[in-house]
Amino acid sequence: MNPIIQDIKQKFRSGQQLEAISECEQACLGHPNDADLKKLAALMLSITGNNQRAKVFLEAAQKLSPDDLDIIFNLGLCCKLISEYENSIHWFGLYIQEKQQDSEAWVNIVDCYIQKKQFDKALQYIRNASDSGVLSEQLTHLNANALEGLKRYEEAIAKYEQVLSANPNFYVAWSNKGAALQKIRQFDSAMQSFDEAIRLKPDYPYVFLNKGFLLLELGFENESIVYFEKAIHLKPDFEEAWFNKGISYTNLKNYPKALDAYKRALDLRPQLNYLLGLFIGVKKQICDWQDYDQLTLKLYQEIELSHRVSLPFCMLSITDSLDINFKAAKIDANNKYSVRTNFVSSPIPNRVKKNRIRVGYYSPDFKDHPVAYLISGIFNHYDKSQFEVIGFSLNPIKNSAIYRRFENTIDQMIDVSKMSDSEVVSLSREMQIDIAIDLTGIPKMDDLIFL
Repeated sequence: MNPIIQDIKQKFRSGQQLEAISECEQACLGHPNDADLKKLAALMLSITGNNQRAKVFLEAAQKLSPDDLDIIFNLGLCCKLISEYENSIHWFGLYIQEKQQDSEAWVNIVDCYIQKKQFDKALQYIRNASDSGVLSEQLTHLNANALEGLKRYEEAIAKYEQVLSANPNFYVAWSNKGAALQKIRQFDSAMQSFDEAIRLKPDYPYVFLNKGFLLLELGFENESIVYFEKAIHLKPDFEEAWFNKGISYTNLKNYPKALDAYKRALDLRPQLNYLLGLFIGVKKQICDWQDYDQLTLKLYQEIELSHRVSLPFCMLSITDSLDINFKAAKIDANNKYSVRTNFVSSPIPNRVKKNRIRVGYYSPDFKDHPVAYLISGIFNHYDKSQFEVIGFSLNPIKNSAIYRRFENTIDQMIDVSKMSDSEVVSLSREMQIDIAIDLTGIPKMDDLIFL
């Protein structure tokens, strides 16, 4: 071994990391054609978290040794770590040309496509890996991730179960399976999956985030905060946990604490979806006008760039500009509905004409809610000889004065709060709904996708 390299390695292992890196960089200047020195510098820089600088040394080493597969692989890994996914795919692609059976390289390419949200491409590369005889637990897990990204949740769950049947201790798969189950509203099963992941890996912050998010969706804000705080304890820079903690406090109308949580999330990741709009909205609630003009200007600029920085409903309290509100709504809708799933593959068949037209109303707000009071009078005006009105409640039905009013004016009220979207579609078709009316609008972060 080169004695210079041996000495630098010894110094690095002994804890003198900065001195070793500095010495190696100086040695690279003195020996510009030594690829091994550049590889060592890149390795030490990457270990200490400076992947951008490590990439520079790897690129220089690759020019000196263009056929060195270790350099090519590490370039792919380094580019991935700094979110240069296209470059990462390029280098791993070159690597696979020589080593088609290396499952780790295939895994990294697929993961890059998932990070880029190019889920179809990810699935294509999984098929390519399979055609090359490469099968692995990680690829099956990424297959599930890609299917989930395409909103093919039932298929994703089946893949997660395939992984877990082979490796019941794969805690990440338990956590991700729970998130997919939550998407199809199988909340009890989702909770069980999260609890199993926590049992297997009690220091895994992402499962605490996922369980907190489930509790938040179920309306248990105080309990959700406990889990977000557990995630933050394990990962203090966990911007998504801070963000969702802010949402929980917002729902509880504890605006000062919500503002603090949003501020921490902004400091960590200012481009987090919806964050800036929610932050400004909470500032308005407590009349905190510090930096308000600068923040709203930033918000409008981001919307002009088609960035998803605010919920459309939140924008209504910030500006009365029709143009800005329309753009915010369009950005949100394009994102939510960019992937459409054919829940029922067969077309709606022709049906025998009925005596009455069946109208279905789909809403989470058949309760003490402004929407309920606004629409309650509508149902009195239906000609019941011509129309049959059916309500599909997306939230659990609770007895209240307004609900009892609906019971007297709607022919049927059905609780679909625990059904998946595909199950709601199937039920609606079985009931031969002629006209489906979505009352949810666009106030929430995750609304109907089946209408």
